[in-house]
Amino acid sequence: MRILVLLQAVPDLTGDLQVAPDGLSLAERGGGRVLNEFDEWALEEALQLQAAGEGEVHVLVPQANGARDILAAAWAKGARRVFLLPGSWDGVGNWGLARAVAWVVQDLPSELILTGMQSPKDADAGLGMLLAGFLRRPHVNGVRRVSLAEETAVVEKELAQGMVARFAVRLPAVLGLIGARTAPRYLPLHRLRQAAQTVPVEELPAVTPSGPLPCTLRRLLAPPPARPTTFLRGDPSQVADQLLAVLREQHVGRWAQDAR
Repeated sequence: MRILVLLQAVPDLTGDLQVAPDGLSLAERGGGRVLNEFDEWALEEALQLQAAGEGEVHVLVPQANGARDILAAAWAKGARRVFLLPGSWDGVGNWGLARAVAWVVQDLPSELILTGMQSPKDADAGLGMLLAGFLRRPHVNGVRRVSLAEETAVVEKELAQGMVARFAVRLPAVLGLIGARTAPRYLPLHRLRQAAQTVPVEELPAVTPSGPLPCTLRRLLAPPPARPTTFLRGDPSQVADQLLAVLREQHVGRWAQDAR
């Protein structure tokens, strides 16, 4: 069974983010882009299935800064084949990307497609559910564990308050991962450097989204600066007076004016 894992290079969210001069993207920092956090779980679960003899892992990454490093890391971790989708995908939403991926994966037969449950690019719906729609395949999001039978995937979906639902999904299918049975494996730096020099990347034919887009990105805006935190000090009576003054200043309900 072939398992295709769709990974994305996304901006590193651990530092300060700045809008690029074009107003439509985030400014690139020196470190470039990193693997989407949820995609890393999808890759790990796929590799676990492969280790159990339940499939062969193939990886597909749309071209972006850092995409080849992601492919090298996936190959070093055990992926059997790695594919690069050429093109300029900055400013292209998930709808356009999913349509393009759906076109090219027709030549990459796979019974199961895994991707992360969400990414920082999910402005127009999640990539996995859009891809499933274009491919007309069943889809489950929020999956944390997968086991495979001959024509079925049994998946555990995380619900609220620690509850878990178990589904039997007829293959071929698309799943969005929120976790995996084990934490993503660690890759030593020397192995990554070695893989970057030897990874057999297979470039797919270039493809561009076709047809009208349901929505287009007009502008990115940085969030307004947060107001400084004010601490109320004193005995309970003094704190109550200060709190009442704040409520009156913010015009929070008539009860704030009539509290006395």
